[in-house]
Amino acid sequence: MAKGSSRLGDMSAFSSLDIFPWMLDVFKQGGKFKYTIEDTDLVGVNAKTLPANSQGIIVIQLDNSYLNNATSLSIARTIIHETAHAYMRTLSSTDYEFRIELNNYYQAHNENFNDAHHGMMSQYLLGMAVSLYNWDKYWGATNGSLDFTYYYKMAFGGMFAHGTNDPIIEVVPLIPNGDWNAVLNALGNEQEGTLGALGVVLESCVD
Repeated sequence: MAKGSSRLGDMSAFSSLDIFPWMLDVFKQGGKFKYTIEDTDLVGVNAKTLPANSQGIIVIQLDNSYLNNATSLSIARTIIHETAHAYMRTLSSTDYEFRIELNNYYQAHNENFNDAHHGMMSQYLLGMAVSLYNWDKYWGATNGSLDFTYYYKMAFGGMFAHGTNDPIIEVVPLIPNGDWNAVLNALGNEQEGTLGALGVVLESCVD
């Protein structure tokens, strides 16, 4: 595995949604929105996306322990995933048709907010994989040289049924070769920065 001293404490590569313009096209070309990324201590999760605050800014939080252990590829994947959550929150308040569609997922998932978001997000797995590939190509350690299937597996991160490690029902037909364990192994290796990871292991991410 390629280990290195690359740091992701500088989040400048994620300062705008230009990291995944193709996915924004899928999301109805909604343009930019106000959000910020911060590190903090979270319990039981690697990241979370909060509703817009009083200034209309959506806050994406990343857990300090996760930042210190995960590869930069894993952190990039998480930021793409959480930014998708943030964008969906924005559309929920600005786009009537989107709000109706999301509500359909909400009803189908027994009114669980996270499952509704992930169910709808399943439509954009390929866009998220392309986004991660593009990030890795321009800013990552492997310069986009990994097999695209690996980026696609990484895009499944967070797409779990609430409170489980099982895939949300919408993504089941999309799992590469139907091998969910292979997806979990890739996600786990990158999250923990183990020898099986293919991304850069960060020396430190929090000052």
